[in-house]
Amino acid sequence: FADASRELFRLGPAAKPVEVASLASPARLAGRPSVAVLPFKNLSGDAGQDFFSDGITEDVITALGRFSNLLVAAKSASFQFKGRNISPGEIGRLLDARYLLDGSVRRSGEHVRVNVELIEAETGRHLWSEAYDAEPKDIFAVQDEIARRVVGAAAVKLTRFEQERVLVKPTGSLAAYEYVLRGRERLVNATREENDGAQEMFQRAINLDPNYAAAYAALGGTYFDAAVSGWAEFPNEAVERAETLAQRALTLDPTTTSGYRLLAAIQMFRRHYDLALRQIDRALEVNPSDTDSYIQRGFILVFAGKSAEAVPWLEGALRFDRANTQAAVCIGMAYYFLDRYDEAVEAFDRALARKPGRNTQLQAHAILAATYAEMGRNQDAEGERAIVGRLSPFLSAERFAGQFGTQQARDHVLEGLKKAGFH
Repeated sequence: FADASRELFRLGPAAKPVEVASLASPARLAGRPSVAVLPFKNLSGDAGQDFFSDGITEDVITALGRFSNLLVAAKSASFQFKGRNISPGEIGRLLDARYLLDGSVRRSGEHVRVNVELIEAETGRHLWSEAYDAEPKDIFAVQDEIARRVVGAAAVKLTRFEQERVLVKPTGSLAAYEYVLRGRERLVNATREENDGAQEMFQRAINLDPNYAAAYAALGGTYFDAAVSGWAEFPNEAVERAETLAQRALTLDPTTTSGYRLLAAIQMFRRHYDLALRQIDRALEVNPSDTDSYIQRGFILVFAGKSAEAVPWLEGALRFDRANTQAAVCIGMAYYFLDRYDEAVEAFDRALARKPGRNTQLQAHAILAATYAEMGRNQDAEGERAIVGRLSPFLSAERFAGQFGTQQARDHVLEGLKKAGFH
């Protein structure tokens, strides 16, 4: 009805979001100017306020990611430069970024001052700067304004959808926002205790503002993580609770990217790959530069037996963050399924050099053992099998292969694992 009304009054059809299928094409990625948001400095005189300046930085990254003709370096890539004195040219080279956005946050009671500066990385040339004095209720408008000024300064072409889109204000409560930022900070360390602490922070945010969509999605994420990490007494109930919270978030604000990502993870957990892809595509419509969504889409495609389709998404994720361990492991798996064994070895070596968590190590070492076995490098395969034996002494080759979504993928993994000496 709404579209028909637009036609009747000669307003034209409603603007549509970005075409997701084309986002990861190499030509599309190459044509998008790139920006990295460096961690905003905390000038509040209290190191305990780092979570606040870091949180604002992360939200500016998210706001910039909504523009489909801009590439935005992942938080994990840009935050490695926190507190380091490195020239703009070197940072730009390391992050493959044309522009750098730097800034600072000074907080005094209920008042926030945000200073930002956009520079051209290669030349160090100053392009734009601004100081914002914000009341608590205005902090989200400031983040959105910064994103739009950066896009303007970088001469990024906006689609009509991006021009017309009206964003929902996340919350009017600075205290609720603080709780969400504190919760996010706790999730950097994936332990049961930190997950429980983050869950408490997100619940407090909801108690202060029952309409805070991002808080519901974040709370749902803690329930899902508890279920898949073995921390929940009743994991199926925890997953259902996570799903309810994600749906609540999206009812309150249909642009909550984290809500779609959570629903995609839940459908992936249930092995409903088509449903998972549908949800992650909704996330990418909202935020076409979200590294986590690129990785998640690639991950879903690999497990759904579509490794050839997965590769561009994972290569795209590595364009946003060259050091991303998840993307490296996942693309290693994709290369294995495509018989690109040399590239698989290189990807797994790159990921394992960064000492990832136990579950990631287990996936990587097991598939790497299968890769070496398929290449006839039996001694290397045996070395990987020994590492897997220390990580998971009773690993079953059939059960490990059974996590993949097609018979062809399961057979390929099982064949490699058996050649490597697994039972």
